[in-house]
Amino acid sequence: MRSVWKYIILISVVLLAGCKDRSFRGDWDDYDDNPDNKNLYPVWISVGPYYGLPTKGDDSQRRDDVPWPEKTIYIYAFKDDNSVTTTYTTTSAANKRVCLIDGSKDGDMYGGKRGKRNYNDVLLYWDQGVEDRINYPRGNEPYRFYGYIYDDAIINGIERRDDRIDIALKITGGQDVMLAYSDPQVTYDALGDEFTQEAKDNILKYSYSEYTAKQNIYPQLLFRHLLTRFKFKMVAGQMEEERTIHVKSIRILSPSEAKFTVAHKNVENMGLFFNENDEDRLELREKDGSPLNPNVYFINTHTPSEKVDVGEHLMVAPKVDYVAEVTVYEDETHREYTNRIPLKSKEGSFPAGTEYLVTFTIFGIMDVRVDTELIGWIDGGTFEFDPEIKPNNIY
Repeated sequence: MRSVWKYIILISVVLLAGCKDRSFRGDWDDYDDNPDNKNLYPVWISVGPYYGLPTKGDDSQRRDDVPWPEKTIYIYAFKDDNSVTTTYTTTSAANKRVCLIDGSKDGDMYGGKRGKRNYNDVLLYWDQGVEDRINYPRGNEPYRFYGYIYDDAIINGIERRDDRIDIALKITGGQDVMLAYSDPQVTYDALGDEFTQEAKDNILKYSYSEYTAKQNIYPQLLFRHLLTRFKFKMVAGQMEEERTIHVKSIRILSPSEAKFTVAHKNVENMGLFFNENDEDRLELREKDGSPLNPNVYFINTHTPSEKVDVGEHLMVAPKVDYVAEVTVYEDETHREYTNRIPLKSKEGSFPAGTEYLVTFTIFGIMDVRVDTELIGWIDGGTFEFDPEIKPNNIY
């Protein structure tokens, strides 16, 4: 896991020239209708980037790219101090001064509050629940924000402790597991010359709170991938005899059960921690979630030597190396055989957030050769935000 979060993301703050008072006064048309909200400052959370990121599930709605507005994002926010009274077992329903945001008021006493990114900009809106608007408490007490995404991975429990929140999670190969943390230092580093040094120091000290909300400065959550992704192609090798060989399945041996630490007072301890001693066979599937169709993926002596995409991608636990199991079937002999093929990276390992193209060259039922190529993956990304922007249909 990376040790310094602030270098994962880059934020550029675009300031409008000649604008001296950028503060939000709490006077939007629909905001003052409720006297309880008079002059309170709403919590905005920015989620990037603009483009869609691949994500998969095991249901029938799988597709190449699910845009950010369709991804369910879970949010926690806790008072940012190290006092013993600030514990992550405290719920928002019990004490909003300690826990500003979680799912407790929506009936989920353990999980984060559900949100989605707005279609019109990068700001989060609350997807469901009794609160569609959350305000900062009076004063300058800063809050720390956490975000996590797990698609439709299997959740076997959530444990809230004094200093952290852990989720027992199981992947099946089709989920994109992501994590984010709002780092005040990143905001501080991005502030322009319009701010005095004193103002910058105060922004760093009070991020994120009513004080920073008055400056239209709000937490940014730029997510990073915690899994390794594989894409697959197949190509026919040279065969001396007439053969027709079908690919029935492709699996990768990978740990599947993990502790997903989605919030921690020491952010160095956040991440996805797999049980390395327990591996499953994670199976490549089609885009609709169905098994590979062997009548689609086959080669013979007349097959052109062109690479063909096979199925959808697999997202697995980061490892040094893997074993792939490629099961093939030969028409002429009616034989089926599973080739166990080591997967090794030229870079020495397969770290989280990387994507590899795996090409299988099929010479025969028992002769399948492999090549792996690093092709990159899009992490939480870079985006620009304008502190003058007014959210569209957020509050």
